[in-house]
Amino acid sequence: MAAPSPMSSMGAGHEMRHAGEMQMAHEGHVHAQASGTVNSVDAGAHKVNISHGAIKDLGWPPMTMDFPVAPAVNLKSIKPGSRVNFMLEKGDDGMPVIQSISPTRAGG
Repeated sequence: MAAPSPMSSMGAGHEMRHAGEMQMAHEGHVHAQASGTVNSVDAGAHKVNISHGAIKDLGWPPMTMDFPVAPAVNLKSIKPGSRVNFMLEKGDDGMPVIQSISPTRAGG
C-alpha cells in the first residue's frame, strides 16, 4: 500500500484556502443559492419580495426584502405565496440581483 502523497494529505483546509483565493479573484461577483416564500411580484418593475432563510454565502440572517430580478428571468410561474429556490449574484456595486428563480416541487 502506498503512503499518502503530500498533496492528498493537505485535506479540505487546503481546498478551502483555494476556494477563498478563487473568491477573491472574482471579488465583487458573489453567487449564492437561497430559498424562501414570495410575498409579492412586480412584473413591470421586474422585482420580487421574498422572505428567505439565512444566506450563509452572503452572511445574511433570515429576512424579508425586495430583490431586483435580471431581465432575462421569466416571472410568469412566480406567484405570491409560492415557495421558491433562487440564485443571487451580488455585483461590483454590492447589490444582489436574482439570476434564476423557480418554484420548489410540491412536498419539497
